[in-house]
Amino acid sequence: MSGDAALSWDAVVDNLVGVIDLKEGKAVHAVAGARDQYGPVQLPRQRSHAKPLLGSENASPATSTDREHRAESVGRAPDGDAIGLVEHYRSLGVHQFYVADLDALEGGEVQRESLDHLLDLVHSNERWILDLGLNDQVASSQLDWMQNWQHRLSDVTNPSATDSPFCSPLGGQVRCRQPQVGQLQWVVASESANKLATPAFWAGHLGRSSLILGVDFRDGAFASSIASLGSTSDRLGAWLKAGQAAGIQAALILDVAAVGTGVGPRTATMCEEISRLHSGWRLISGGGCRDAADVAALLRAGCNDCLVATALLR
Repeated sequence: MSGDAALSWDAVVDNLVGVIDLKEGKAVHAVAGARDQYGPVQLPRQRSHAKPLLGSENASPATSTDREHRAESVGRAPDGDAIGLVEHYRSLGVHQFYVADLDALEGGEVQRESLDHLLDLVHSNERWILDLGLNDQVASSQLDWMQNWQHRLSDVTNPSATDSPFCSPLGGQVRCRQPQVGQLQWVVASESANKLATPAFWAGHLGRSSLILGVDFRDGAFASSIASLGSTSDRLGAWLKAGQAAGIQAALILDVAAVGTGVGPRTATMCEEISRLHSGWRLISGGGCRDAADVAALLRAGCNDCLVATALLR
């Protein structure tokens, strides 16, 4: 048995990215990409904000109040409390966060008010990654808002040259990396982009260092909405080249079918391949991670960081 089996979360905490999936203003529990079935996250301890983060605008006041009263009676934060979820992750030492706007990813409006509430609470030692389903339609309505947030956070979260590297013991070795403190980044995902030129467009408006190339899979099959890719044999390769041409040097590798299922590090092989092809890229993966040993397996496969949600809520 691998020595990783005895690893605690503390051994890999600097490589963890806490996931917040937002749907209609609530933090929901994602399972296997079935977004219409996602239910509100239930936190294992009391981590409530003074009020839930913008409860669903479609919920009646009575329904929302009843839900909060039930939560309080069992001593935990209200279901779907996104700020409470962030505080829970922070209590575990997590300082990186990934926010998926599920409304926007499904073609709806970006949840700007909910996202504003989260970003208002960013700490100076944190990295935040936002996935809004970036494409041409999002650009026309959200670019000014996105640029405004980049400007606001850059004034207070720039890293100091004297920051010490983060070090994590792993399998008898110590992995160290220099933190990029307070960074706000945006995902340009293959499942949302409508053109191969989409990464270059966003790099031109937000800066290439602020972007992460989303490499999406469903049950092991590369997922893309770009019509021009058609059925070409190397659709994945074309997408990676588009990101490289735009100057992007980071990728988020995710198989949505594994999310919330506890099946283990399904993307490890793809991480190894992309790490080999793009050795200078920062790689993030996850989906199905059960414990610190699964995170360690992804790190050995070439990843720098790992998305985790369900395993941190037990």
